[in-house]
Amino acid sequence: MLMTSIFEITSKVSTPLALAGVVVAVLFFIFRHIIQKNIFPKLTVAFAGNIIQSIIDKVFILAIVAIVLGFSGYVVAKFAPLPNLPTDSISISLPAGTSFQEAVKMIAANDSHTAVFSKCREALLGAKVEAGSFGGKTSKDLIEVLQYRFIDAGMDSKYDVEHIKEKGIYEIHCY
Repeated sequence: MLMTSIFEITSKVSTPLALAGVVVAVLFFIFRHIIQKNIFPKLTVAFAGNIIQSIIDKVFILAIVAIVLGFSGYVVAKFAPLPNLPTDSISISLPAGTSFQEAVKMIAANDSHTAVFSKCREALLGAKVEAGSFGGKTSKDLIEVLQYRFIDAGMDSKYDVEHIKEKGIYEIHCY
């Protein structure tokens, strides 16, 4: 039961800071289980105290390291310049609050194309994507990458992109 809920939680982890929190929580449960094994009454008071103090110190150090790494990962991702894209690639910048449907239409409009959605649920079409700039070799690549930019990590976003050049259409097939 506990392991199932741990696996459900970890499958939804999407940021380094959240991952650090999960790791610290798992370590807490492991250490708590060790302490509940009741091996400490067999030890001297001083030795048992040293073990517990060592566990607390190591979890604290791990938590500090995780917080620093999580924060630094966020800062680097936020403020680091985008890598130079090859000359034959394109990029787009999505404003905050952009839905999947709006993002696909914006990308298609860059090629003077339209977007057509086939069998897509309203929840997917209205799902918000991360704001910011990203790039790819083609507009089709950009549309395909959108499935990794959903703000809701649990969004079921299975779709294929078909580029029908002669009709000027990007057709999104959801399943």
